[in-house]
Amino acid sequence: MKKIVLGACLAISLLVFAGCAKETVAVTIDPMQKQTLESSSLSYMESLGSLPAEEIQKSIDQAEHDRNAIVYNGLTNYLNSMHRLGAFVSADSAEAVQEADGSYRVEITSTFEKRKLHLTLGLSEDRQAFTEMTFEPEYSFGEKFGDAAGNLVVGMGTVIVVLIFIAWIISLLKYVNVFEKRRKAGGQAAAAPAAVPAQKAAAAPVNVSGAELEAVIAAAIAAYEADRDGESDGFVPGPTLQNGLVVRSIRRR
Repeated sequence: MKKIVLGACLAISLLVFAGCAKETVAVTIDPMQKQTLESSSLSYMESLGSLPAEEIQKSIDQAEHDRNAIVYNGLTNYLNSMHRLGAFVSADSAEAVQEADGSYRVEITSTFEKRKLHLTLGLSEDRQAFTEMTFEPEYSFGEKFGDAAGNLVVGMGTVIVVLIFIAWIISLLKYVNVFEKRRKAGGQAAAAPAAVPAQKAAAAPVNVSGAELEAVIAAAIAAYEADRDGESDGFVPGPTLQNGLVVRSIRRR
């Protein structure tokens, strides 16, 4: 039910918006103006078809100098299509209409050696300037399919070649890494200082108790006194030793 309701709402909305479309006002062109435009357009196509490529190129250069983009682009497209059109045969028909804004549009059909050509000319309201110039050669289905296939092959070939080139560049990155490692290793080897002999390890502190310290000092004093006894007669005046040292107390700090 929800889908049905939504579908009905969508249909109603489309009908409402379609009714709000702007009404197209048909403009009736004056018969004399219509005949004049059609005859002048056929004459323009005949004169253009009889021009050689060099003269068309001069017209293109003049349009570029005058900054007339419409004529420049139109004649450039026609010049690029000349080898596929062949020689000009005839200007067959022309149909002129007037637009709602007052400008004119003329559809011209011409016959060339290889195919037909459809030319659309747009003219301003005063018919003094081109507002449109479109050349459309009539190609067969086989030619269109061939052009599309050629564009596909060229596009895909370009993509494949670019991808192969990128893959080759990526494969070379590993050599860059190896070169960088070698360069760093060479720099470190050149900057490495001469080996310095290891310093002797500092003697580890020895924990000595108070009794052991007293015994060591007493032994040192006794050894010193023994050396002194060998140099004198051994007489010791008073309660002191010969060297005047008196051991009163020993404290560990």
